[in-house]
Amino acid sequence: MPPGFDAYLDRLPQDEYLETHRLRYQETWARLHDLAAGAGEVLELGALSPIGGFLRDCCGARVATVECDLRYAYPVPDGSAELVLCLEVLEHLNDAHLPGASIGEIAMFAHSGARNMFRECRRMLRPGGRLALTTPNAGSIDVLGNVLRRRHPFHYPPHVREYPPAEVVALARKAGFLVERADTFFAWNSHPDIDRTALMAGLAALGFDMADRGDDAFFVFRAPEG
Repeated sequence: MPPGFDAYLDRLPQDEYLETHRLRYQETWARLHDLAAGAGEVLELGALSPIGGFLRDCCGARVATVECDLRYAYPVPDGSAELVLCLEVLEHLNDAHLPGASIGEIAMFAHSGARNMFRECRRMLRPGGRLALTTPNAGSIDVLGNVLRRRHPFHYPPHVREYPPAEVVALARKAGFLVERADTFFAWNSHPDIDRTALMAGLAALGFDMADRGDDAFFVFRAPEG
């Protein structure tokens, strides 16, 4: 962990939110710091996170937030940023239902809000700029454990949609991004009745691939040069 970020977290209000999310922020920063520390113009989707705040307060970055309805066009000029942060946002995006949408369009989830988000991020980035994204992993060992325990599979059932990593990568590529990094990590507490180690060992013995079974996923997508 680069010096400074833990101390910055310690200076923030020590409320329930930070207690719940501290490990996620630490794991995210550990993967992001080499890329983010030198960024000048940063846009963060949604409210300012501790990572965005640290970049602004301690790393000299110029950080702005994009807090409009992220399913539609953003009021941000083209090529405004070197880095876009999209931290735990994707899973909250519903479809973009325009006036006159048919009942079929309304009834079926078509990823239109998510596709718009990726397109707008691509537009806002300068050539070679990066989009750093985290989102719960719908293919995690905890999700499998929830299903086996007859619970809702989502990490957080109120989410609109949780995504497996391959689906996030496909959405990014469709928007024109190149994939620089995609991996998973553990950031949340599993239910007490899910033994991650035993479950992973049992599924591996049955021949299932147990790579990238962390409960949160981290990505870096790059806008092509030129």
